[in-house]
Amino acid sequence: MPINTGEIRKVVNFKPPQFKIVKIQIEGITPLLMNRQSERIKEMLRRYQFDDFKKQGKDKNKDLKKITEEDLIKEKIHYDDDGNVCFPVMGFKEGMINVAPKIGIYANNLNSIQIFGNLVPIKFKKMKINRVMGRTSGRNKTPQEIIRPEFTEWSCELTIRFNSELLNEEQLVNLINWAGSEVGLGDWRPETRGSYGIYKVKSS
Repeated sequence: MPINTGEIRKVVNFKPPQFKIVKIQIEGITPLLMNRQSERIKEMLRRYQFDDFKKQGKDKNKDLKKITEEDLIKEKIHYDDDGNVCFPVMGFKEGMINVAPKIGIYANNLNSIQIFGNLVPIKFKKMKINRVMGRTSGRNKTPQEIIRPEFTEWSCELTIRFNSELLNEEQLVNLINWAGSEVGLGDWRPETRGSYGIYKVKSS
């Protein structure tokens, strides 16, 4: 009996991803605390604390530049190239990934989500200095005042690209609202047992 050695061909129909781009307005419910960290700010903090010793006469270095409170606050704020106050967009996406399992969405389905830009400009009514007492790290745990910029009545606009085959707009909005409530943004947010940085999607 002859053997059919011909190739078996199978037609595969590819379904390309269906991407959508939406603009979503974010509204802050509680004030936003920023605490941008960098090697520069760490050095400034060290010198700021060193100045405290200088005031007490324990340091004889007269050439050490005075680091003002205003300098420290500015260094803790995220700015874009135009000088606008901003926040890293990854803070929003990481919040969405963290809450996805709570509302029955696979976190892997969020890999296709892209929030345009690295920084999103923040609008706000007022910026003030938030002051709390904390302790230094290390063995001594010396008490020290922690200062951070606090922004009230803040808002921003996110431009988001997502695969509508994996996620619909209603799910996207739910993710953002849950992330804003359960995770939050910035320092002392709900994720870290705080009450700052809570946000939601602004209703039209």
